[in-house]
Amino acid sequence: MSLTFINVIMKELLMDKDWEGSTEYFVKKCNSLIKNLNLDEEQQLLSVRLVRDYVARGILTKPKRVGKEVFYSYTQIIQMLACRFLIKDGWSLKMISN
Repeated sequence: MSLTFINVIMKELLMDKDWEGSTEYFVKKCNSLIKNLNLDEEQQLLSVRLVRDYVARGILTKPKRVGKEVFYSYTQIIQMLACRFLIKDGWSLKMISN
């Protein structure tokens, strides 16, 4: 991965620091970033179910709740990308959640 490419992604992430969205929108946003960063060679996309599992395991912090709705933020995007980097590096989910 080139430094230029990483700089472009970091600029994109910094522009999204006020980002907030539903679970479905969070999944779409993360899948787009994961594809752009080539973090998943098998192209296994995230799903709503997987995101909820990561929250339950403590890999992602709990989203903000407003009534019956939940909203994910920039913080969870960074956590998800970090998780995917660690998985690609050989870490288990149990190691990541500790």
